[in-house]
Amino acid sequence: DIMGTVKWAEINATPHLLIAGATGSGKSVCINCIIASILMRTKPDEVKLVMVDPKKVELSMYNGVPHLLTPVVTDPKKASIALKNIVVEMERRYQVFEDTKCKNISSYNKMCETNTDYVKMPYIVFIIDELADLMLVAAKDVEDSIMRITQMARAAGIHLIVATQRPSTDVITGVSKSQYTISYIICRIIINRFKNNPRPNWS
Repeated sequence: DIMGTVKWAEINATPHLLIAGATGSGKSVCINCIIASILMRTKPDEVKLVMVDPKKVELSMYNGVPHLLTPVVTDPKKASIALKNIVVEMERRYQVFEDTKCKNISSYNKMCETNTDYVKMPYIVFIIDELADLMLVAAKDVEDSIMRITQMARAAGIHLIVATQRPSTDVITGVSKSQYTISYIICRIIINRFKNNPRPNWS
């Protein structure tokens, strides 16, 4: 934090993160720290990453990392498809849970330790570096997918990390905003804008 104290959280207990801040405020640095922590602490068969980078320069360095479920997505239209695919995977996992009488990914993976007929599921972390760019291209599809993921995906082991420099209601809808357990607002001017105050008070 601003006092230099290290803050940490388990993503599987969070379960979704919203990172907001103006250009140059450190959103991408925050995302890179999260990714580095995941890569250092987990094996590729434990956590899979899906990264969306419309700017094409922030996350492309991770191409080739074994944790990636797919190469870094840079096309906003393809990002919308990737979100839909994650929703399909979420529904598939819930069907498996129903078939195996498991409540969530933790109980399912524990069951797999004694039942070799089933294979453990990796956690999936879906990272979007700039949500506003996606909303400009396919707002309805992106919003629908994000709403389903934020409302239902935690038990399936799927987590969303979203960054934006414009956390307005046309980018972060009220329903989806309420599902982000932790929000990092890392620039004071954004906080004021988020509260519909056109001029930040610096006094």
